Parts: sequence; C-alpha cells; structure tokens
Amino acid sequence: MRRTRFIVGVGAFAAAGMTLTRGALSQVAEPVSLGNQGALYEFKVKGNGIEADCIAAVLPQSTFEARILSNRLRPNDTAIVADLAVETDAIVGINGGFFTDTGDPDGLLILDGKRVSYARGDWKGFFSIDETGAASIGTTSPPSARYAMQGYPMLIEPGGVMGIRRDDRVQTRRSIIAQSGSTIVAMVVSPISLFNLASALMQDPGAFGLAHFDAALNLNGDAATGFYARTPQGKKVIVQAQWSSRDVIAFYSRAGQTG
Repeated sequence: MRRTRFIVGVGAFAAAGMTLTRGALSQVAEPVSLGNQGALYEFKVKGNGIEADCIAAVLPQSTFEARILSNRLRPNDTAIVADLAVETDAIVGINGGFFTDTGDPDGLLILDGKRVSYARGDWKGFFSIDETGAASIGTTSPPSARYAMQGYPMLIEPGGVMGIRRDDRVQTRRSIIAQSGSTIVAMVVSPISLFNLASALMQDPGAFGLAHFDAALNLNGDAATGFYARTPQGKKVIVQAQWSSRDVIAFYSRAGQTG
C-alpha cells in the first residue's frame, strides 16, 4: 500500500536508522501538541529488515477522557472514525474491536453501561473505561466498567512483559491501544508484524516521551485501521480505513480543560 494512502494530512516521514525515530509533522523532530498536554507523534519503525510508518496520540488521563462510540447506522462508512470523531467533537479517534462478517461485535463490548456482546474465553486482553472516563488495559474487565471491549493479542502484557513470543511474519496494518501509568496511547502503523511492533515498543518507549509501557493491546487492524486527530489550530490528521468499523474509541478534553 502506498504511504500517501496510509497517512492523509501530514508530511512525509523522516528516514533514520533508529528502531523508533521521531518524524517531521512540522518539519522539526518534535511532537505536535493536541492541547491539554496531549501530543501527536510520528515515527519510522525500523528493524529486522522492515520499515513501517507509525502515528500515535499520547494522552494523559488527567486531561483526556475516553468513550467507545457505536457505529450501527452506517455499516459501509469507511470514514467512520473521522466522521464520529467530528460529530462528537473528539480530539482523537481510532477504530475499535473485532467484529464478525455480519457486523456483530466479536468478544466483549459494553457501551455506556449496556452489555452488547459477551467475552471470548480465548482472548485475554480488555480495554475498559470507568465512569470518570479513565481507561485501562488488563486481562479482565472491571464489573463496573461503563465502556469495554476485547482485543487480541496483547503485544505487551500487564506489568510490561513482552506478549508476542514469536514472529509469524504476517505484515499488515495495525491499530493499537497502549497504557503507560495514567497515560493512554492510541496508534496506527503501516504493515508490520505484531512481533516487530511489540519489540519496538518494548525497546524504545522514550520515543513517545514515556518511561515504559505497562500494556499494549491489538485492535481490529488490516483494512479497518483508521485514525483521526485534531490540533487546537484545527489541523486534522487522518489515516483512512478501507473497511468500516463496528465501533470507535474516541478521546475528549475533560471538563474545564481548554488548552
């Protein structure tokens, strides 16, 4: 897939020899502000003979809250991530969990306190959001979760343990939600294997301005990979999906946070 089809609205990625190298959204090797201490990073992921583009939103939970939005009415809308984000005034959006050929959610899905589907016993990764909008990644979902979904597999297991044991060499687009303490990271990556991506995250969390990753969960990737971010100046960064998503994870400024 051509790089210009993966990223819409940002500049070309800078090439370098590091495992994760900061790119040049604004022609400088610095993240772009999303306001409220949030930051948008651009990376070149390199290693083991592969090279992939990555864009990631790093969002402190003290200033951002999360929700999971349902896409029930527009099953063929391939721009649903950006569409729902714009319609609800979200600052960041990423495609959500897995779904079946009939459009039904695959694995646990809880929306605004209502259980839509039940958990799969063979998947151990959960992304949950509590009543305050604070998100977490774990091997179980709290009974009190207001929003929750399952993903598979866990790239990094809780406690910062490498979750991918071998490289299956399957390279496809990836959508990942990760956690570092009270910070959530939403990222999309052009074709790469899960092993190589997990290795890169484990080796260099500092590229995101983080000391470590506590957990990272694979969402529904491949053609469903979609991403949206909006800067305080109104610039929109979009990774366009080729398939519509059943749900979207969205992030908003907390009440009282304006910049």
